[in-house]
Amino acid sequence: MGDLWVHEKIEGDPQIKELCDWIMLNRATDDELRPYCKAIDYISRKRLLNLKYGPWRGTIPVALDS
Repeated sequence: MGDLWVHEKIEGDPQIKELCDWIMLNRATDDELRPYCKAIDYISRKRLLNLKYGPWRGTIPVALDS
């Protein structure tokens, strides 16, 4: 049930989707992302999100609005 809740929250809240993208992209190296950067430049997206949220350190450094 926990995973389903996350997917429902992602669909309804763009900030949660963005935070999930930020976490996901930071778990991969640029070399690991490069093969997937065809339609979407994931490396640039990762850099943009790191400018917004800072580097990933294992915790979410922002307060989520309810």
